[in-house]
Amino acid sequence: FIASGPQTPRVGGVIMIKANNREAVDAIISEDPFHINDIANYQIVEFTPTMFCNEELKTIL
Repeated sequence: FIASGPQTPRVGGVIMIKANNREAVDAIISEDPFHINDIANYQIVEFTPTMFCNEELKTIL
């Protein structure tokens, strides 16, 4: 069986955050409704983007 489209209930997801430090990321996650209601687990993966499809994205990533 191959599922297409949104899953119900939703399973998985990605939150991309530009932050100065881990404490800022933790503060943002602490306000996420999925965290507040204890219905999501989080795995923080830091990365530095090296390729962009659009030059304007460099200002936000």
